[in-house]
Amino acid sequence: MVNNLNDYEHSGKAFTQIEAGRFLIGFVQQKYAWFDSEFKYDYHRKPILSITDREYLLGRLLSIADTIEYQVLKERENDDRVKIVTNVDRYLNAFVYRPLDIWKIIYLHLQPYLVKSENYKLINLEIDNIINLFQVNQNTSRELNKPLTGKFLIGFSQEKRKIGKLTSNDPALNENLMDRNYLYGRLLAIADVIENREQIIHHIKRPTNAMRYLSAFAQSPDDTWKTIWDNTKKYVKSMSQISRALDVIDEVSSELRKIQSCEKNSPLNGLFLLGFSQQKSAWYGKEGK
Repeated sequence: MVNNLNDYEHSGKAFTQIEAGRFLIGFVQQKYAWFDSEFKYDYHRKPILSITDREYLLGRLLSIADTIEYQVLKERENDDRVKIVTNVDRYLNAFVYRPLDIWKIIYLHLQPYLVKSENYKLINLEIDNIINLFQVNQNTSRELNKPLTGKFLIGFSQEKRKIGKLTSNDPALNENLMDRNYLYGRLLAIADVIENREQIIHHIKRPTNAMRYLSAFAQSPDDTWKTIWDNTKKYVKSMSQISRALDVIDEVSSELRKIQSCEKNSPLNGLFLLGFSQQKSAWYGKEGK
């Protein structure tokens, strides 16, 4: 707000990196709040965009990360005047230009906050359900990282208001996509599924080894996979459909060996998170979960 001439003279200066993106979200959400209170606008009509729209889905993922981190940071602060800055705030500008790569960074940074939530597994499931709606093939995998328009803000705001349940009964897993990043994500998913089965049986709520080593896996997948699998093998005997799980691991590992370069430990891009979520969704979907 401009209160005096001095404020006016400086009001035209450039936004900081955080402000440059964040003001758009404030703009959209203030309009929603106004119409909701003054005109009782009905937001529960059909979504403005298709629920499979790339930008819409990315916006909803961003909203989940922002909400979880904000809640944890808010609980730590005793002073309401302290400005809460989430990683979504920090990376919003970059997200607009390279959404899938920056989503990987935001998601990895989210993990310490996510494990503090009582609904840890449910939130992960919600993220998986959203990612399962992305259609991924050899062509679209390159398109996923294209710069965003303002449409992603619709997904962001609707997720804040929990408008529209985003689930699909049809797994979007693309078993023909021979992308190194996507394949490594699928491999990680099976380890997660195997250990998660054991946790369900014994009512354990801690993160699986796949999630504990997620950041290291993104940096050096080949070496970290060996560590994850060594820690996961002990759960294999208690899994009823272990043969199918091992078959997937063998198939994916075989494809990785075919396409693997000498830089097999080079960092993964954001596509590995799609392989991770979509493989899990496909597994549980086939089991009728």
